[in-house]
Amino acid sequence: MISETDLILNTDGSVYHLGLRSEHLADIVLLVGDPERVPQISAFWDKIEYRQNRREFITQTGIIGSHRLTVISTGIGTDNIDIVLNELDALCKINTDTRTALDQPRSLTLVRIGTAGCLQPDRSEGGFIVSHAAIAFDGLMQHYKLSYDEFEIQLAKAVSLHLYGEQAPAAPTVVSANDQLMEHFRACGFEEGLNWTCAGFYGPQGRNLFGRSTYPNLLEQAVSFRFLHNHREHRITHLEMETSGIYGLSRLMGHRAISISALLAHRYHHRFTTQPQEIMENCIAQVLDTLKSLNTSH
Repeated sequence: MISETDLILNTDGSVYHLGLRSEHLADIVLLVGDPERVPQISAFWDKIEYRQNRREFITQTGIIGSHRLTVISTGIGTDNIDIVLNELDALCKINTDTRTALDQPRSLTLVRIGTAGCLQPDRSEGGFIVSHAAIAFDGLMQHYKLSYDEFEIQLAKAVSLHLYGEQAPAAPTVVSANDQLMEHFRACGFEEGLNWTCAGFYGPQGRNLFGRSTYPNLLEQAVSFRFLHNHREHRITHLEMETSGIYGLSRLMGHRAISISALLAHRYHHRFTTQPQEIMENCIAQVLDTLKSLNTSH
């Protein structure tokens, strides 16, 4: 039995932070950072059947075509992702009335629709990109027993040394996207790249306001990083704040995840798009269209 402090429940049996019960949750879950993006996504749906508002965690579940979807705002950062994914996982595996394991647990398809900054000088802001893997130095996955493959281990070592030298601010991790989802979005024409999931918006992303940064050349180091694996060169293409946590926890928990970002800024060229709303709308529409042809069986 799961203790009352390991999994805190509300009086109606819903999970503590999200305020959801299992029946409120679809098998496909869209994850967005900004609460205002939730109605922006559900505006594309044919029907909304459930709404919940708790803290920064805004949830709507509904129907688009033949698919039932849930969209949840996570807020910013992998610390919030830790809350959201653990509570979603609990809804899939625990009978919240008895606090015991379900005989038939569920597995979710998690799709992040967010924003990111572009890094490489030969790429442009304004498009969309799928993260085939995510680098992080936030320390979250050091708290979990996750296994990594050779590519992830070697890339983590190489990027840590290149960005920070011998003293990185935290142990590095690299986690890849789910293979099935990556192949589906690749086949549907999405550009792909290597994600850098940062532990903050300012210093950890190379913003050096008033000269406060311990790593004043961090952004330049990220742009120049190159890693060769199986005759394929990897460069850090974009950066944001959630994907590594989504990829790591989903794989650990037996769910599958993919992260798609609208590139609103170009950090190398110091540009920010003049049409962020239009770009985000187009990204949402394309992701939802891509999900219509997705095989939801794992």
